[in-house]
Formats: sequence, structure tokens, C-alpha cells
Amino acid sequence: MASFQFNECEKMIIFGSSKNLITANYWKKKDGHAWVMINHAWQIRERNNDWDKIVCSKKYLNGDEGDKNLKSHVDNMPQRYGDYDILWKYPTLKKKYFSLMRPETNFGGTMFFNACYYGIEMYQPSKIGFIGCDMDYEQYSKGEDNAFFGVATPDPFIALGSKEGILNRMSVLEDLCKKEKIELVNLSTADWTILPFKKEIYENF
Repeated sequence: MASFQFNECEKMIIFGSSKNLITANYWKKKDGHAWVMINHAWQIRERNNDWDKIVCSKKYLNGDEGDKNLKSHVDNMPQRYGDYDILWKYPTLKKKYFSLMRPETNFGGTMFFNACYYGIEMYQPSKIGFIGCDMDYEQYSKGEDNAFFGVATPDPFIALGSKEGILNRMSVLEDLCKKEKIELVNLSTADWTILPFKKEIYENF
């Protein structure tokens, strides 16, 4: 069994489900790194079983709108579920994060930003890398596979309405990370990506 990180880590990687995630199938996990998965992304490391947290809805976790195999992984070690709701349960955390994660009156929350802020609070990293978070849904025709596992629902576009809406929210994240002295990099090798962060190869991360 792999050893999972539940303490502060110098570096954190957030895994999304774009087609480029397939490159992470070949990575060797480094010491002192926390790997945070969004929804289906955990499947890319199912064989290795070395991911630390999954950030998803309770319905997804219970298999109601996701892969039923996930529940057995988390039931054996409940700490592997990244319960981002904890950021609303404590007044100090809610004061810090609520306006960052859900600034609009319609809330407009997405798992991408839930994972970012939850991971920042949980692991206190000095550097965050992203893989599979290109959000390149618009690059594919209707019905075509747009994720490494098949067809995905473009959650950020539905919640925030547009590429501009996502980038506006991304700038809020960048502002916080500059303040907290957290470096943001994109580990994707894809030609197209919505992320505004500089590219970096995993070997150098």
C-alpha cells in the first residue's frame, strides 16, 4: 500500500480529466508531493493507488453519478476524501475562502476551484502543478470523447458560463497565490489549454 500524504507538503498536483491526463499514467510519484484528484481523474492512477485526496460531490463519492469502484478505495481510508465542505464549517475558513470560491450570488462553484482552495488549506504548498485541467471541451465536436475516460460534462463552463468567466475566477486564484507566495504551473503537454500558468515538465516539478 502506498503511503498517503495527510500533512503539509511542499508541492501539490491537481489532476483533472482532460485527454492530456494520460501522460500522468507514467509518472513516478515524488516524496513530499500531494496528489489531489478531481472527480474521474483518480482512475489514471487506479493501478498505482498512490493518489492522496479526491475532491468530488458526495453523490459522486457514493457512486450515484460516478464510478462505483471509487467508494471501496475511500471506505478503506476515509481520509482520502477531500471534503471541501469543511471550508464552510469553520468561521475563519469560511471568511477566508467563501468569497474566493463562490463570489457570485448564484454561487457558481466548480470542483476545479473547490480542489484548488481545499488543497491550499490542507497542504499549505509553496508550488501547485496542474495536469488534465486544460478545460478544452470546446475543441471537440458534440458526442466526441473530450476526456481521458470518454465524454465529460463541462462543469466549469456550465457553472461559470464562459471561458471569460473561468479566467476571471482564475485571476482571483492567482491573486491569492501571489499573496501566499504559491507558484502555479501547468504540467500539461497539450498544445491548447485555458490555464494561464507557465508550462513546466513533470521531471522539473
